[in-house]
Amino acid sequence: MEVITDAPRDVHTIFSEHAHSGSAADVTLPPSDSASFSLDESSRVVSFSDVYAELAPEESTLEVRSEGNWEGFAPATDQSVLVGTITVTPREQDVSATLAIAPVAPRVEYFVGIPGVTPGAPGTRAKARIAAPSCGDLMHVPRFTTLEHAVHKTIFARLLARRVALKAAERLLPSRAKQRAPATAFGACECAGRFLPSVYRVENEAFEMMMLRRVRAHVDAVDIAAWNQKYMGAGKCVWPVRSFAADKTMRSMGFPRAPVCDARLVGGFDEHVGCVERCVRRARSSIAIATCYFKADEAHFTRLLCELLPAAARRGVRVRLLLDATVARAAIARSNGWGPLSAYASQADARAKFLDFYDNTLRDVIERCPPSSFRVGFFQATEPVAGYEVKSHVKLFAVDGDFAITGGSNLYPTELTQKSDCDVAVNGAAARAIDALFNETWREQTGETLEQVRAEEQLVEETLWGEPTTTRDGAVPTSNQSGSQATAAAVASVVPESREARSRRVNLMSPLGWHAHGVRFHPVMSRPDRSGEDAVLRAVVGLADQAERELLLCMGFAAPHTPLIDALRRACARGVRVRVLLNSQYSADLQTPMGDLAAGARAMLVGAPKVELFLTGPRKSQRFDVGKGAHAFQHGKFCVADRRLCSVGSWNAWARSAFHEMELNVCFDSADLAERLAEKWARAAAECARVRDPADLTPGRGRFAPLGCEICAPFGKFCEDALARAREWASETACAPCQAS
Repeated sequence: MEVITDAPRDVHTIFSEHAHSGSAADVTLPPSDSASFSLDESSRVVSFSDVYAELAPEESTLEVRSEGNWEGFAPATDQSVLVGTITVTPREQDVSATLAIAPVAPRVEYFVGIPGVTPGAPGTRAKARIAAPSCGDLMHVPRFTTLEHAVHKTIFARLLARRVALKAAERLLPSRAKQRAPATAFGACECAGRFLPSVYRVENEAFEMMMLRRVRAHVDAVDIAAWNQKYMGAGKCVWPVRSFAADKTMRSMGFPRAPVCDARLVGGFDEHVGCVERCVRRARSSIAIATCYFKADEAHFTRLLCELLPAAARRGVRVRLLLDATVARAAIARSNGWGPLSAYASQADARAKFLDFYDNTLRDVIERCPPSSFRVGFFQATEPVAGYEVKSHVKLFAVDGDFAITGGSNLYPTELTQKSDCDVAVNGAAARAIDALFNETWREQTGETLEQVRAEEQLVEETLWGEPTTTRDGAVPTSNQSGSQATAAAVASVVPESREARSRRVNLMSPLGWHAHGVRFHPVMSRPDRSGEDAVLRAVVGLADQAERELLLCMGFAAPHTPLIDALRRACARGVRVRVLLNSQYSADLQTPMGDLAAGARAMLVGAPKVELFLTGPRKSQRFDVGKGAHAFQHGKFCVADRRLCSVGSWNAWARSAFHEMELNVCFDSADLAERLAEKWARAAAECARVRDPADLTPGRGRFAPLGCEICAPFGKFCEDALARAREWASETACAPCQAS
C-alpha cells in the first residue's frame, strides 16, 4: 500500500505506538518484523507494509496519528503573580527559550446542587445535606418549587402585559406613526413586542430572567475596576499554545514536543450529523457527550438518543450524557407549568415533547440498556460562597478518547443554527484532553470515576471503502475478542495480500479528510466563580495581543466589556485590521442580553473607532421595522489572528462567562484551519450590516439598540463601565495632537 502525503517526513505518525517509527533522516527504534517503511522524498510517496492504521471518520481517508508524547509544560507560579516567564538555558549549549506562563488560578470547588432547592446548598434554609433520590443510571434533577413557579409567573405576567400594550398601540396608532419604529412612536421598548414573536418566546425570556436573579444580585456589587485590571494591559494575558520556534528550541534541549492533533472544521449540518452518527456506530469503548441544550423536538436528536446510543451501550460501549440542570429544569417547568392548560398553551406540541423526554424517554432508553452502560447526569453547581447557580455551557462529543468534536453546537446544529454554528473535529492528544475534561466534570457531578479506556490497538471497523471489516474467514471482529486476536483480525482484513492490491493509494490530502495535520493546540475550560476568573477570556486577549496584521471575531452572544475592548484598541494601535461580527436583536434567540450588546458595541466604536463592526440586521437601505426571523442568527463563536492562530468553542464575549457560565474553547496554531475560519467569517459578514456610527447603537435612537426595559436590563455594570472608559480613551486620543504641538 502507498500513501500520498504533503508531509512525508511526518508520515511515521500514522504508525501505532508499537510499530517501527521514524524517518529517512532519523530512525530511532530498532527494525520490527511487523512494520517497516521506506521514504522517497522526490515523489512524496511513502510505502509501508504490515502496518495497522485507524480510519478517520470520513470513509475514504486514512487518519494521520499526530499525537506526540507531550504531557504539559506548566511550572507552578506564585498566585500573586499575574504572568510569569521562565527561561531554560542548558549548561553546554548556547540555546535558550522563554515562555510566558498564565497565572495559576485556584480551582473553585462547586457545591453540587441547586441553590434554594437542594438541602445544604448555599442560600437554602435547610442546612443538613440530604441525598437526592436515587434513580439508578438516571441522575435526579429537582423540579421547580412552588416559589419558583410563582416568581416565574409574576415575571411572565409583567412581560405579557407589556406585550399586549405594545400590540394595542401598534393597532391604534395612525398609519404615519406606524411607518416609524414603534418604540419611537409609542415611547416604549419593543423587547416584548416584535422581537418576541410568540407568547412561548415571552415565557422563555421570563425563565431566563428568573434564572439570572441570584447571579445578577452578586455582579451588581462587583468592583468593576478591580476585575478589569486582571485582564488589561499588554502581556498580562497569555496565548496558551506554544509557538513553533519555542517548541523547536525546547525540543533541542530535550523537552518533549508540544501536543499535536489533526483538525477539521465541521462543514455544516449534514456533515455534523453524519459524522456523529458514524462515530457512534464505530465506538468501541466509550462515548462522552456534554451539552447545554437538548432539542427533544428535533428528529436527529431523538434518533441519536433513542436508537444509536442504546445500540452502542448494548454492544459494551460506556455511554455518558451530561445535560445542564438549569436548562432542563426550565424546560420541564415550561412544559407542565400551566397544569391541564399546558395542552392549549402556545407551542403545545413542543411542550409535550420536552415533558415526555424528561419524564419518560430518558428513563425508558436507560432501562433498555445493560446496567451502568448508559448513564445520564445533570450539571448542578452552586458557587460555594456567593450562593448563585453556575450553568454549564460546555459542548463536547468524544469517542474512545481518540476522536472529539467541540464548538458552539449543542451536540448538533439546530434548525435555527445549522448554517452558522462553528465546530471543530480533532483526534489524538486533543481528543484525549477533551475526554479527560469531561471525565473530571462527570466525577465532580456524579462521583463516578471514568478511566480513559484505550485498547492496546484500536479496531478497524470499516475498510477503506466504507464496508464493515471482516476477517479472511468472513467473521466480523467484535469487542469480545482478545486485544491481540481482534487486532490481528483487523490488520489481516486491511493489509493487501497481492502485489496488485499493494499499489492501491490513500490520499491524505483529500478534502474529505482532515483540514490540518500536526496542529499544536491547547484546550481551555473556564470555571466561573464570584471573583470573575475567566480562563478563556485570558486566551482570547492573548490571541489579540499576538495579532500583527488581522484579527477576526465572531460571537453568538456578546456584551463587549473593558478588557476585550482594550485588547482590540491596542491591536488597532499596532496597525492590525480588526473586524468583529455580532448578532443583534433582529436575529438573536434571546432578547435578555440585547441591551448589553448594544451598549458594549457602542463602547467599542467609541473607544476603538478603527474596529470594523458588523451586525446581523438591516442595512440602511433595508426596512428596520421587522422582527425576528428576517435576518440569520449567527451562533458561531471563534476568533482568528493573522490567519494562523485561532480559538473555537462555546465561549461568548460577555461577563456571564466569567461569573455564571462554564465554557470550553480549544486554541490552535494552524494556518489551514484559520484560513477556513476566516472564509466562514467572510461569508457570514457578507449578509450583515456594517455599523460605523455609534448613534446606531444609542438607546431610543439607533436601529440596533433597544430603548431599555425589564427584559434587556444590564448584567452588572460592565458595559456601562466600558462606555465610560471608551469616552476617556476617545478624549485622550483627541487631545494627543494638541499636547504634541
